Amino acid sequence: LSRRIRYTTTNEQITEEDATLLGLGIHTDTGSLTFEATTPRDAKALAYCLERGASQKVLAEYVNPNLTPEQREVIARGLGSTRQTEAEGLTIAAVNVECDEYTPGMATCAKELLDLTDSDVLFMAVSYVHGKKNPYRHVSVIGRAKPVKTVDLGEVLTNAFAGGGHPKAASAAFRMDQELKTVDANPELEARRVAGDIDGILDVLVGTVVAT
Repeated sequence: LSRRIRYTTTNEQITEEDATLLGLGIHTDTGSLTFEATTPRDAKALAYCLERGASQKVLAEYVNPNLTPEQREVIARGLGSTRQTEAEGLTIAAVNVECDEYTPGMATCAKELLDLTDSDVLFMAVSYVHGKKNPYRHVSVIGRAKPVKTVDLGEVLTNAFAGGGHPKAASAAFRMDQELKTVDANPELEARRVAGDIDGILDVLVGTVVAT
């Protein structure tokens, strides 16, 4: 986003709507400038958005949204299914939540669970059955971490599922009926996928963090 703003400013002025959307993206990607990977460039880009008329009212509404009933239900289920592992003074949590249908805002739920469980690192798997004619289970894995230098969730989820993100905020998605698109071709992950073992998949991710 910072690069996009830099390129845009060399060619044309952005509108207030563009400035607001870019500002929302910067807030989300940097945890409102609090993530460890945040740079002065991010802060300058956000300042530029404000200079160009980004709506503070909209930013406040969407950066800190009220939890929906569906999100609260996911958090409640997550608290009941949390498993924690202690390693090198860190608490690593694994949360598996099955939903009846797609539920938006799961990244917010993961951040809430990270805080509520007092964990340093958290992997949350949210799944639901998609399709009526040929149903399959769709799984989203969201990783969140507090400022811990030795943890890179972006690398973990990229290697495991060809996902992406930042060291402290990353995600990936896959289908339980299809072979995993892994970067490091981890046979243990694929074996757990074939067995339909989402908890086992989370255990592999936790083990990866412990090992590194």
